[in-house]
Amino acid sequence: MSRPRARSRRRLCDLSARDWLYLAIAAGELARARIVFAVRPAGATVARLQAGGARASNERAVDVARLSWAIGAVGARAPWRADCLVQAMAAAHWLGRHGVRWAFYLGVAPAEGTIAAHAWLRVGDTMVTGGDGAAFTPLVAPGRRAR
Repeated sequence: MSRPRARSRRRLCDLSARDWLYLAIAAGELARARIVFAVRPAGATVARLQAGGARASNERAVDVARLSWAIGAVGARAPWRADCLVQAMAAAHWLGRHGVRWAFYLGVAPAEGTIAAHAWLRVGDTMVTGGDGAAFTPLVAPGRRAR
């Protein structure tokens, strides 16, 4: 067995039951988000994400850092396309089920003769999906309505 494979197996064995639970939930949320992405109009999706979930946040209802890790880990390995918007959709749905308020961002940046788009989600000061988004100019952000 090669060293990287042995290391990966060791890491898998070191995961807690809670980690495995979050990975399973992330897989379900990402699958659901991918289906919704395929059937819901983009404007409706952005409007839903921009709404931000609950009126008052209950951040202790779910481990936001573990949720972020699980969405990213499963999203990177899913057999379907689970890019930044699908990951934001999955995390928003999961957070919403637990009454956690989120902030959704959708930005653009120049990229080799074209424009790149990127979506990310925050809970308070915690980046949940999409990295920091510093290279992108937000078109959709809290307090700014999508057009």
